[in-house]
Amino acid sequence: MATTRERIIELRMQDPDMKAVRMAELLGISREAVRQILVKLKIPTNFWRPPALCIDCGKLLGYNHSHKRCFPCYSKFHHTTLICDGCGVSYELRLSEAKTTLKRNKHHFHNYSCRSKWLGRTYGFKKKGG
Repeated sequence: MATTRERIIELRMQDPDMKAVRMAELLGISREAVRQILVKLKIPTNFWRPPALCIDCGKLLGYNHSHKRCFPCYSKFHHTTLICDGCGVSYELRLSEAKTTLKRNKHHFHNYSCRSKWLGRTYGFKKKGG
């Protein structure tokens, strides 16, 4: 009868990508025991994982990227383009802010100065002395 160590070597030779968890299930031992044997034999315990790609543009993300998008795509996904009612300039705003603004007001302005000018034109506020 082969030892546990020999059976682990045999399993790894049959399937180089087999995880330690699966080996432990087949051999009836703990994952930690399998890991320790692999370390003693100087056999890698983890495998190379291909790095993640952005789901929108396909750019390389790296390993620990929870959003599944690169920064420009994430920004584009969570922002919307609006047109200022005061001057007609297009500007970007976070989607959540745009929804909140739309609930409160019917108009969008890219800054307070533009808002003030629009209010003046619309409701007739004029400069004194002019």
